[in-house]
Amino acid sequence: MKTVKKFISIITVAIMLFGIFVQNSPPTSVYAEEPSKPPAISNAAKRLEAGKTGKKVYLELDYIRVKNGNYIYKKDKGFVDVNDKPINYDGVSYKYKSDNSVVPDNKIPKMKKGDELDISYKWDIKNISGIKTGDYFRFKLPKTDELKYLGKDFGILKNNSDPKNTIGKIGDFYIHDNYVWMVLSNPKVLKAPIKDGTFNFYGKVEKDNTSIDIKVDETSSIAIPTPNNPTPGPTPGPQPGTPPNIGKTEETNVKFFKRGRTSGGAGSQRLEWSINVNKEQLQQMIAGGPVIPRTDLVLEDTIPKGLKFDKGNIRVESFIYVPKETELTKMSKDVVDYRWIAAIPHKSWSRDIDVLEQNSGESYDDFKQRVITTAKTPAYGLNKSSLNKFVVGIYKHPDGKSTMIFPWGDSPGNGLTYYDLFGGNKTAFENYIDSKTTYSVTNDNWITQAQADRIKLVYGENGPTNGKILQFDIIYETTVDDDADSTQQFKNEAKITYSNTNTQTDSATAFYYSASGGAGLSFKDIEVEKTWAGYSPSDTHNPVTVRLYSNGEDTGKTIALNSSNNWKGKFEKLFIYENGEIINYTVKEELTGNEDFEDSYVYTTPDKVKITNTNKTTAKIKVKAEKRWLGTNAWKTGKSGENIQVKVFDKDDPSKQVKDTFTLNQGNNWKGESADLDKYKLDNGVYKLIDYGIEEIAPPNADFKSKIIQNQNKDFTIKNIQLKKIVVKKEWDPNAAPDWTGKMKDTAKVKIILSDGTTETSKIVDKNSNWMAEFTDLPVCDEEGNIINYTVKEKVIYEDGTEEDFVPKSVSKEDSETTTDFTIVNTVPSTTKATLTVNKKIAGKGANPQDVFKFRANFYKENSPDEEDENAEYDYIKSDGTENKIRNNGEFELKGNEHITIKDLPNNIKYKLQEIDYGRYTPKDGVIKENTITTSSRLFYEETFVNERTTPGQLRIEKQVTGSGGDRTKKFRFVVTIGTDPNKEYDYTGSLTGKIKSGEVIELSHGQYVEIKGIEAGETYKVTEDNYSSDGYSTRVDGENKREKEGTIKSNLTESAVFVNNRNGGEEPPPDKPDKPNDNPPPDKPKEDPKTPPDKPKEDPKTPPTKPKEDPKTPPDKPNDNPPPETPPTPSIPSYPRDNPPDPNDPNSPESIVVVDENGVPLGTYTKRTNPDGTVEYVDEDGVPLGGVLVKTGNEFPENALIITSMVSLLGLVVLRRYRRKDR
Repeated sequence: MKTVKKFISIITVAIMLFGIFVQNSPPTSVYAEEPSKPPAISNAAKRLEAGKTGKKVYLELDYIRVKNGNYIYKKDKGFVDVNDKPINYDGVSYKYKSDNSVVPDNKIPKMKKGDELDISYKWDIKNISGIKTGDYFRFKLPKTDELKYLGKDFGILKNNSDPKNTIGKIGDFYIHDNYVWMVLSNPKVLKAPIKDGTFNFYGKVEKDNTSIDIKVDETSSIAIPTPNNPTPGPTPGPQPGTPPNIGKTEETNVKFFKRGRTSGGAGSQRLEWSINVNKEQLQQMIAGGPVIPRTDLVLEDTIPKGLKFDKGNIRVESFIYVPKETELTKMSKDVVDYRWIAAIPHKSWSRDIDVLEQNSGESYDDFKQRVITTAKTPAYGLNKSSLNKFVVGIYKHPDGKSTMIFPWGDSPGNGLTYYDLFGGNKTAFENYIDSKTTYSVTNDNWITQAQADRIKLVYGENGPTNGKILQFDIIYETTVDDDADSTQQFKNEAKITYSNTNTQTDSATAFYYSASGGAGLSFKDIEVEKTWAGYSPSDTHNPVTVRLYSNGEDTGKTIALNSSNNWKGKFEKLFIYENGEIINYTVKEELTGNEDFEDSYVYTTPDKVKITNTNKTTAKIKVKAEKRWLGTNAWKTGKSGENIQVKVFDKDDPSKQVKDTFTLNQGNNWKGESADLDKYKLDNGVYKLIDYGIEEIAPPNADFKSKIIQNQNKDFTIKNIQLKKIVVKKEWDPNAAPDWTGKMKDTAKVKIILSDGTTETSKIVDKNSNWMAEFTDLPVCDEEGNIINYTVKEKVIYEDGTEEDFVPKSVSKEDSETTTDFTIVNTVPSTTKATLTVNKKIAGKGANPQDVFKFRANFYKENSPDEEDENAEYDYIKSDGTENKIRNNGEFELKGNEHITIKDLPNNIKYKLQEIDYGRYTPKDGVIKENTITTSSRLFYEETFVNERTTPGQLRIEKQVTGSGGDRTKKFRFVVTIGTDPNKEYDYTGSLTGKIKSGEVIELSHGQYVEIKGIEAGETYKVTEDNYSSDGYSTRVDGENKREKEGTIKSNLTESAVFVNNRNGGEEPPPDKPDKPNDNPPPDKPKEDPKTPPDKPKEDPKTPPTKPKEDPKTPPDKPNDNPPPETPPTPSIPSYPRDNPPDPNDPNSPESIVVVDENGVPLGTYTKRTNPDGTVEYVDEDGVPLGGVLVKTGNEFPENALIITSMVSLLGLVVLRRYRRKDR
C-alpha cells in the first residue's frame, strides 16, 4: 500500500510541476508558429533597425577569438596576428602582410574545422523614445553549415555601464532561423539611453577551406578565411556552385560596345543592333567615385543605304554589373541582372518611347535640336526629377542613309534611378540582389554576399551617384530593302556626344542573307599561293596561317597553308559589296614557327595573291638614290660638272660605318644605287631588318644645303637647294626735319623683318650696327624648286619696349646669284592720329565671362582742360567685331576679357576712362584711367581694367519634426526669396534636386534638406514656412519661435536655416544629424556612413500587429510620399483580405497593400516587384511573395489548458494531504 501511495504522490507532483511549467512558459500560438521569429516575441513587438550608425540601435562587431587561443579580429584593428598587429591578405602575392611585410606562418592565427569561436558585439541605443519592452532587433548570421551555434550561457544582453547591476540584464537573445534576435525585456532599461551594451555567443567551425561571412553590423560583413594561412599561388578556377567568371575585369576607359546580328530565322531580312553606353562611368561608380559627369548625352546611330529603321521595335535596358569578387572596387564583365527602361511596343513595367521624324526641308542639325528640346519638355521630363518617357528621332539623309537620335540626358541625372527599375522600391531592389547570392541550377550566375552588399551600396541612394542610372543599352531592329540583295553586308556607325567633353565613336558590322539563303547572289573567292625563296628542295617548313581583311578590318577568317595542300588555299563565298560599295580584300600571313624568312605579296589579279617567303640569311637589298638641284637656272647649269659621293650606313650604328658608296653625276642622270647589301642582321638571335641611311659627301664651301627624303619603298631623294645672302641697309631721308632725323639716328631702334611669305626672321638695327642687317644661308627656292620672293618691313621700338609699324618712304632691291640687297629709306611719319585700346579683365573663382561692365569715356582738348570737345566722334571696333562711334561723355559696354579699340585720336587730346558699373566685382587698380595722346612719341595707347569677383555662397534649408504627435512623412511648404531678380534660376541639391527661382516653393518632410547653390555674396534671402498652427504644430527656426529666416549670403559660406515643427507635446530635442543620411554633407559635418539604415524602419511584414487599426496620430510605418491634406494624417495604404488580394499585373492596382485576416487584423505589408520575365507580384520586405500560408492571429494565451492543469494540481494537493494524514 505504501508503494501505491508513493506512486500516486510522484504522479501528483509531476502534474503540479507541469502546471507550474505551463503557467511560466512563453505564450504558444494556437495557430502555426510564424517561422521567422522566436516565440518570445509578440506580434505587437516593433523591430528596431540596427547598423553601424543606426538611429535606433548602434551595433558593431567587437572581436572574434578562437576559444583558448588568439584573437582573429578586433574592432579597432581589423584582422590581427598573434601579437595583435593588424594584417591583411595580399591578393597579388597570396600572402598575409603587415606594414607591407609578409607575416610568418607562426604569427597567423589558426582557425580550422572543430574550433570554437567567441564572437562579441557592442551596441547602444541612444534614443529610447517610442521603444517598449518586447521590442527587438536582429541581424543575419553565417550559414549553419559554416558555423554551428553552441547555445552557451552567454546569451544575455548586458550593460557594461552598469557594473553594480542595479538595472539587471537588459534582455535576452535567441538564435533562430539563422538570425540573432535580441529582445528588450527589462522596463528599467528604457528610462535612459543604453550605453555599452554587449552580448556574446559561441559557434563551432564546421568547414575547412572556405570563408565564413560575419556581420560587422546589419548592413555590412567581413569574410573570415579558414584556414587563415592560405597556400601560395592563385585560387583555383570556378567550380560548380562558385560564381562564374568573377575576376575578369572590364578594361579601363572602355568605349561603348556595339554589335549587330541577324534577327529571325534563316533568310530573315532583318538586322538587330545593340549599343551599350557609359560603361566607363559605371566603372567609376563601382570604384566608389567620383563619377565624371556627362551633360546632355546624345546617341547618334547612322545606318547605311539599304537599311530602314523599324519604328515599332526599339527598347532601352540597363544592366547591373558585378564588382570583382576579390577587388570590390573594380567592375567585372559579369551582369547580375538587366531591366527594361523603355520600349516600343510599350510594356507595363517600362516607359514609352515616342518617335519623331523630320519635317520637309528640315536640316539635320535643326532636327537634332528639336528632338533634344522635345525630350526636355514636361511631357517627357528628361533631366527632371521624374522622367516620364523617352523620345527618339529618325532622320533620312539625301544619300540614302538614316540616323537615329536618342537623347539620354545628363549622366548621372537624367531623372531615373536604379530603384525605378524595381518599382521605385529600395527594399525590392535590395531583396532581389540578395536573392542572387544563392547558387542553384537556375541561378548559375550567382554572386557572393560581399558582392551583393557592394552592389546595394554603389547602386543605391547613398552611392556615388545617389542611385541615379548611368549605363544603358539601346536595342533596335532594321529591315533590309528588297533592292539591296546584292549588298549582302552592312556596316553601321554610331557616336555619342556630350556637351562638357569630347566625342566618342565606334562601329560594328552585321551580315545579312536574302530570303533565298543567298541563292543566286554574287560571291567571290580569294586564291592564295605561297612560294619559298633561298631554300634548298630538301628544306622543310612549318605551316603558316593567312588571315583575311575586309577594307582593312579583320574578318576573323583564316586558312592554313602547308606542304600537304601544296601551299595553296582559298577564301570562299565572300561578299562582294558592303553598303553598296565593292569590298577591298587583302591578306596577311601570320608566321607560325620558323621565322627566318620574310614575306612579300604580289596580287596577280584582285582575286589572286602570291606570297613569297625569302630566307633572311640570303636576302639582299640595294639602296637607291637620285639627286635634284634646286635654284636659279644659271646656278643649276653650273653644277653639271659635279661628282657627288653618297655613302650608305646602318642607322643603328652610331659611328655610321660605311657599308658602300656610289657616285651621282650628270652622266648617270643623277641616279645611282649601292651593291647588294644584307637585308637582315642577327640581333640577340633574332633576325632584324636593317634600316639603311645615306649621307652626301658635300664638297668644301658648298653653296647649297641638302635635304634627304626617304619614300615608302626605302628609296632616297637628295635635294640640293641653292643658298644666298640678304643684306638690308637702313637710311634716313636727308630732306626730313633735321631735329627728327638727328633724334632717330641717335636713339632709335628698328626691327627689320624678313619674310619668305610663310615665316619671318628679324634683326634689330641701330647706330651701333651701322643701320645694317645681314641674313645668311637663306634658300633661294623651296623644296619643290619654286623661287622664294623675300620681302622686308620694319617696326620702331620705343623705350618701354612696345613696337609699332614703321612705314618707310621707299624700299629698293638688287638681286644677284649670291646676294640680294635691300635699301630702306625712312622719313617723318605722315600719321598724326593714335589708337586707344581698353581691355576688360576679370578674375576670381566666381568670375563669369558673360558678365557685362559699363564704361564712360571723356575727351578734352589739351589747351583747355575744362572745355569738353562735344562735337568730335571717333570710330571704334570691339573684339566681337562690333563697330560704332563714340563721342565725349559716351558710354560703352564690355564683357569679361573683351576689349575695344578707339581709332584716330588726335594729338594733344586728353582722355579719361571711368568704369561706372562693375556689378558685384571689386576693382583691383581703380576705376579711372587717364592720359594725354602724344603722337610724336607714341601712336598706340592701352588701358586695362581688372576686376575680381568673390566666390558665391549657398543656402541650406533643413526640416525636422519632433513630438509624439509629429508626422514625419508630412510635406512642409517653404517660400524662398533670393535677391531682387525674380528670373534668376538657382540649382539645389541634397535630399531633393532641381532648380528654383526667387519666390518659388520647396516642400520638405522630416530629415530632408536642400542646399541652394551659386548665390552671389551680398544677396539677401528670406525663407518662410507656411503656418501649420491649425494642425497643432509649433514652429521654431534656429531655436527661435518664428516661421521665417532672413539674412545675407556671405562669400564661400553656407547660410543655414533649420525649421523644427513640434506637435502634441512630448518634445524630444532635435537630433544632431538629420534622420535621413546626408548625401552631400557640408565640410563642417562629418560624412555619415552610406550604409546607415533609414531612421524609420519598416515593420517586419511577417509580424502582424495586435491592433486592427492604428492611432490616426501615429504616422504609418511606410512613409507616404503624398499624404492627404486633412489632419490628423492617416495611413494611405489600402487593406485587402488575404483570400482576395488585387492582381499585381493590373496597372491600376496599388503599389503597396496591407493584407488582413477575416477579422480585419493586419497580417503584413506587401509591395509590387517586377520580375525579369516581366511579371509583377506582391512581396514583403524580405522578398517573400504573397500567396503562401499567412500566419493567423488570435488569442495566444492558453487559458483552457491553464484552467485544467490548475484544477488537476489542486486535486493532487488534496489527495496528497489525505494520504499523509492516514500515514500518521
